[in-house]
Amino acid sequence: ETPYDLSIYGELFNMALNRQPVVCEGDKSTGKSVAAKNVAYDLMMPSYEDTYGEDMMKLDPIAERAFSEEAQEHMTMELADAYMRYQAGETKFFKQAKEYMYWKDRAMTPQLATNLGEMGKWAFSGGVYIANEANLARVNVRESIFNPAAEDNQPHLTIPGYGIVYLNPDCVMIATQNKDYAGTNGSNDAIDSRFGKIKFGYPPHIFDQLKTMTESDVGAGCLQDEYYKRCDKLYTFLRSQVHAGERSNGVLSIRSFGKALKDVALGGGYVTLHSKLLIYLQNMVHTEEDEKAIADDIHTYIANI
Repeated sequence: ETPYDLSIYGELFNMALNRQPVVCEGDKSTGKSVAAKNVAYDLMMPSYEDTYGEDMMKLDPIAERAFSEEAQEHMTMELADAYMRYQAGETKFFKQAKEYMYWKDRAMTPQLATNLGEMGKWAFSGGVYIANEANLARVNVRESIFNPAAEDNQPHLTIPGYGIVYLNPDCVMIATQNKDYAGTNGSNDAIDSRFGKIKFGYPPHIFDQLKTMTESDVGAGCLQDEYYKRCDKLYTFLRSQVHAGERSNGVLSIRSFGKALKDVALGGGYVTLHSKLLIYLQNMVHTEEDEKAIADDIHTYIANI
């Protein structure tokens, strides 16, 4: 089972089948990254993943250039000893001495090596590349990375040490992003025109999702259904509050509900759902007023279960 509308996943899977770059946009905990990873699983493809941020540089996902240590690795103590013995007249060590001199000469002229990043590996090997939280990176960084890789004709990357590399035909590119969160950056027409966009919204009910999340980690029947029902009632109320503009959408963190339930299931009767939801949901709000409000709501809908 999946924490998102299956019709949305169907659209995403179809985009992947057609190798169309796509952005999954929505709030936190709505299943964007899970959906992208499931695409890789269902296509039986490897997945490559980067989390983007404000400090990301243009080449970070692709590759880095570094001085090669190959020569130093080959200049072993055994070869050095053989070289000294040859210099002392022991001609039987000629072959090892020659090898030592070769690597010594190489070490005198530093060589640059290319260490491929996740996106660089993906370009050669194919698979699903997931750019998590893409709009936290600056627009000019995303433009330099995404635009060539998402071209309609001859998608490519310019990789240091390799030059222009045309993507493996089996490359699927999926970016995820939150909308209008603090720290996010907009895009431009050049980027937007290359990607489709699928919007992930919060589901109206989460009973089944919470039960699946909890039982997949702890085991079937680990909690009575009443636990999931109470959480679903609280979530439904909070969702109506968010839609009315009276709460921030942080309180709809499905992940937080799941963590609380898992803790209860593992707690052996020593913890309550009430106390665990306080810990996880209060962490998603940022004012004392909101903390008090969520505490009152948890008391009302969860009680002391």
